[in-house]
Amino acid sequence: QSYTTVFVLKTPGAKNNLVPVSQDIENMQLFLQIDQCTRMLDVPNHGTVWDLYRAFSRRFPALADLSDMRLGYSGKDILGLDKGLAEYGIHDLATVQFLGARLRGGGGDGGATGAESRSSYLEMYAQKKADKVNPKEEKLAKATRCRLTKEPLSTHKGEVMLCPLGHLYNKEGVLKALLAKKLDKVPMPEGLGYINSLKDFFVLDLTLAEGGGERNRPASAADFQPGNEAQFCCPLTGKLMNGSYKFVALKPSGKVFTEAAVKTAKGAAVEGIIEGPLSEQTILTINPEEEEFNQLLDNLIEQRTKAAEAKRQKKNKNTGGEDLSAGGKKRVVNGCDDAAIEIARKVAKKNKAVVPEGATASVYSSIFTSSSVDTRKETYGARNLSFRH
Repeated sequence: QSYTTVFVLKTPGAKNNLVPVSQDIENMQLFLQIDQCTRMLDVPNHGTVWDLYRAFSRRFPALADLSDMRLGYSGKDILGLDKGLAEYGIHDLATVQFLGARLRGGGGDGGATGAESRSSYLEMYAQKKADKVNPKEEKLAKATRCRLTKEPLSTHKGEVMLCPLGHLYNKEGVLKALLAKKLDKVPMPEGLGYINSLKDFFVLDLTLAEGGGERNRPASAADFQPGNEAQFCCPLTGKLMNGSYKFVALKPSGKVFTEAAVKTAKGAAVEGIIEGPLSEQTILTINPEEEEFNQLLDNLIEQRTKAAEAKRQKKNKNTGGEDLSAGGKKRVVNGCDDAAIEIARKVAKKNKAVVPEGATASVYSSIFTSSSVDTRKETYGARNLSFRH
């Protein structure tokens, strides 16, 4: 049994006005804080959480069912109906808070986060973790989808192209992007600025896989990830072009094989498919690794730099000048420091007037001007440029 000490008041004038009296207490009293009011609850000593909820229900019969109530103590929910109140540190004259009704949904326990306080709930979202990309899915996407539009590669012949860096594109998607760039000034997506025209691409002659890459197994709740199906395969080994194997393209035939098939197979087997000698083909890697990709990028930059320089020199040679490019220098054309002057001189020379027979130059020129050069004077409104030689 639990005992407590109570003081009673004796008669006036006594030495000790308060005398302790010991009595047996069956219930303990708790303060219930609800909204801005405080109420008293009588709960049995050594009671359980269930006893607390029953006392609350008797005190407030108009509220919802017990299973919907939320009571708390010291910032934590009081859970577990069979647990003793002492386990939560609840003692006589302790203050219990009414936290409201639980929201239905999930497990019906007020939430599915497992957080017992606001701070622990916020810690779950304090730091946003970077999304992890499955390397297999990334390789599968590169091998089966257009790098520009992210759509599946077309299964129509002549519609799949290879760029100088080894990436796969749908011809239709590239055409639309180039038209938008030229007509509407829409820039290419980030990382694809090297695409200037269809001349940058090489058309592939791919071999369709059995079934055309259709998904044969249905998706389920346990397995919703994309499979290893692909639209195309190696015509020699039958291996799918799904990113699991390294594929290469032969130029100019356009045929696509696994790298292992080209290296290990007899030349006659490959030459029978490409209908020509293998020695005349250039091997291009499809979706190269980072090191090889960087090398291809350097080669492309160097190649385009040389082409631009050759074009500039050819243009300068055709115009007969030294350097027509920008850079703060005047253009030089046949000794003139301005191309417009040279053009004007050529036009004047071509359309030079011929003096008729029997007429002098001064008489003929008087038809087009009211005064001669010698007698022409410079005024404020009309300046004679001939005086400025």
